[in-house]
Amino acid sequence: MCAKILKTVDINQGWYKKDVSLSAKSRSKVIMNKIIGLAVLLFCLSGCVRDNDAIYYPVGNVDVERGGPALEAGKGDLIARSYNTEDYVLDTLAQYPGDPTLGKLTFMINLKNQSADQEVDGFNGVGRSKLTMSLGYKDGNYPVESQVPVYTSSDVTASYAIKLRLKGELTLTGDEWMIDYVYAQLAGLFQPYPPTSFPEVFMCKGGEQPFTTFDSFRRTWTFDITYDRSNLS
Repeated sequence: MCAKILKTVDINQGWYKKDVSLSAKSRSKVIMNKIIGLAVLLFCLSGCVRDNDAIYYPVGNVDVERGGPALEAGKGDLIARSYNTEDYVLDTLAQYPGDPTLGKLTFMINLKNQSADQEVDGFNGVGRSKLTMSLGYKDGNYPVESQVPVYTSSDVTASYAIKLRLKGELTLTGDEWMIDYVYAQLAGLFQPYPPTSFPEVFMCKGGEQPFTTFDSFRRTWTFDITYDRSNLS
């Protein structure tokens, strides 16, 4: 396939940790809200569903599109903050023989903390953010950087807030095709598609390019994705 070039204008990320303790009543409410939220997601977020065989999963008890309560100013401890400006060259387009996803591109941003101004035990995401091609979905050949947890903690009561912005440009140099999905995830492994049993994906945008604009003259997709969510567990 012809080469595709993705230029990320910026990657901003801030991860905060705060303590959370839930009563039995609160936990029951959370579980009910999770069930309702998942039903709404499956009904509304058709952009993250491919031919009715992909199920979109939120993290913990949070509706990842609308998020939980905003993190109060001054609350929580900063775990990581970074600003990355990077270029990625994509020279492979995933092949799915006999599959309708042929001609679409799927990729994952593996978040890292390049501006390491915060030393935190258990945080393994120091370095440059990585982009993983969807070829791993087909053959399971996941890059090493996609198999290392970004952050681990033994505190089961902890809750997290994440702020993320991805801006970039994808240039089309071959036959007509479209962006299929963009995933950003906190996980020890880039799990096989579709993620029917793995709750690690915390952001998913896809389908009919709701996050992109297409320049037919330059043949480029330009995207700008903002993610700002609290109470991730």
